[in-house]
Amino acid sequence: MFKNCIYIAIISSLINFIQASLITPINNSNLNYIHVLFEWEQMNDAISYNLQIDDNASFDTPLVSTNSESLIYIETNMIAWESSYFWR
Repeated sequence: MFKNCIYIAIISSLINFIQASLITPINNSNLNYIHVLFEWEQMNDAISYNLQIDDNASFDTPLVSTNSESLIYIETNMIAWESSYFWR
């Protein structure tokens, strides 16, 4: 195992809307870097996507909540070593 790793879990829930399929990082990933590339599949007729990252599965106060017209997002500030995160 890596001394410094990040645990990424995917939370996929439907809350009255359709979500794009999440590609990377894969569920339960152990990462050895803190600049993380998040990627998802394109949805037909989508104008933008909302990405949320949190250290709590409830997403009550996400660490990151951003809208993107792209299919990728690279987080460079809010992810720390030896921590666990959830994304949706």
